[in-house]
Amino acid sequence: MADYKISDLSANGTLTDADLLELEQPGETAGTRSRKMTLASLLAWILGKTHAMTAAINEARATAIASASTCDIGAVAGNFVHITGTTPITAFGTVQAGTRRVVCFDGVLTLTHNGTSLILPTGSNITTAAGDTAVMVSEGSGNWRCVGYQRASGAALVGSSAAPKITSTVTSNTITPDGDTDLVRPSASLAAGLTIANPATTPADGAGFVVDLIDNGTSRALTWGSKYATRMAALPTATTAGKRHRIGFEYNSADDKLYCMYAAVAP
Repeated sequence: MADYKISDLSANGTLTDADLLELEQPGETAGTRSRKMTLASLLAWILGKTHAMTAAINEARATAIASASTCDIGAVAGNFVHITGTTPITAFGTVQAGTRRVVCFDGVLTLTHNGTSLILPTGSNITTAAGDTAVMVSEGSGNWRCVGYQRASGAALVGSSAAPKITSTVTSNTITPDGDTDLVRPSASLAAGLTIANPATTPADGAGFVVDLIDNGTSRALTWGSKYATRMAALPTATTAGKRHRIGFEYNSADDKLYCMYAAVAP
């Protein structure tokens, strides 16, 4: 066990907890210093004090990691990390309890809810969208709790009583929905052909919207963006004169397609 004075600390990088540190008092000289404590005791004394922070804490951003069944965010070298890929996630790895990570999802994937190991705010699975963020806190033993989730679109995780989002603006005979649109309804009866463009943002997997339209008494051509495709019903290529149309779509992230699930025409 070595014996050092405080001023020796910077020159001795191999101090152990048991090494004695001399506390210099006024008038004392080398060899007569009366107060000593171990390094461990000194650190405990320092950490036991209350210290006021006078500057910002600048946390590091970690290198992005790929999604996996166990996506080990606890092992990354930073508190903020992007997760790439589309592989479903069932666990976030093992790290000490209290560890916090802010994650940003770069793609569409499924977070699988588990009441012990991956506790999500909805109590059910969450399908991410590019740009979604979450705050995850470790509860130890490989268990994590999501204490905050924000969709890039601003939409709620669960349904609410809010009014549906309606896209109605037609520009140059084209209407462009958003990824979180509920209803596409041109503001006026069609007096010309209409192009329904691909959504401006990517919908969540399984999400969709309804296109509701009617012409002005003359059949009008309908043109669809490249992401629209036939599934349960064929994409209509023209309106039936004077009849209202309701056409429903569901987004499939694996195919990157909005599939037509029904196409109804008023009798």
